Amino acid sequence: MLAAAAQLFIERGPSNVTVRDIAARAGVSHTLVHAYLGTKEDVLIAVLTRGDRAIKESADVLPGLRDAVRSMLGELRHRQPQHLRTMTSVALSDVPYERLGAGFPSIVALRERADLEFGRADKRRSRRLEIAPNFLVAALVALAVGWGSVEEYLVPAAGLEDLDREAIDAGLERVLMCLIDATLPPNDANAANGRLP
Repeated sequence: MLAAAAQLFIERGPSNVTVRDIAARAGVSHTLVHAYLGTKEDVLIAVLTRGDRAIKESADVLPGLRDAVRSMLGELRHRQPQHLRTMTSVALSDVPYERLGAGFPSIVALRERADLEFGRADKRRSRRLEIAPNFLVAALVALAVGWGSVEEYLVPAAGLEDLDREAIDAGLERVLMCLIDATLPPNDANAANGRLP
């Protein structure tokens, strides 16, 4: 049912999908969708949370913000493209984000890592820019999701047609790391590898 709902949300936008549409696509009755998943809004939240949970789980064993961002970016771009398309569809619809809840697992995990690293930076008094950890996370997510949402337009508009997918991924990752490094001092592993901003 969730896969059917995700596909419909991408195709039509959440505002143009009913529980009956989801049921028909899934081959079940609409009462079954209501019984197991709830309202259309509940289904949308479940679809978004399901994709987001997979993105978060890709970085569960990685303690640092930089490594978590790299892992989550790879998961989003390569293994969860349907999640990205669903998020784009929701963004283009009239569904208010505040109704969807603020506790998406990947963002919560990134905020926890950012809070921890900002705390370490404060102790060393070497933080470079006065940006709050939650603002940094919001900017990182906005750039990654926004890029993915309009990549088909961005690549030709910016003259990036010469770059293959791997080069584009590497460039986007470098920009995200630059945002982190402009805000936080490089971690010890980056400094040891000579990767300073």
